[in-house]
Amino acid sequence: MPATLNPAEDHGTVLASRALAARLREQVEEQANLHPVQISLSGVETVSPSFADELFAKLDPQLLESGRVSFIDVHPDVDAITKTVMGRRSQNGLRD
Repeated sequence: MPATLNPAEDHGTVLASRALAARLREQVEEQANLHPVQISLSGVETVSPSFADELFAKLDPQLLESGRVSFIDVHPDVDAITKTVMGRRSQNGLRD
């Protein structure tokens, strides 16, 4: 059974800091080496583009492809921002 992280519980409904996203990404990547991780975005109403870039677009894609990391309860507005940011990164060939 995957471990579930819910950033809204500790950081509120608006996630906007690149530094916070970097800490969350590092935490997720560390935990994903031990067991599958679900990131529940229940309660998150929006994220800034910089937060989405740092957490979603820089996350090791192999963790997503393997199912070691998954996202659940994603608000449609958050999903739209995330897809936009990830699309920009892939168009520019960026990872870090």
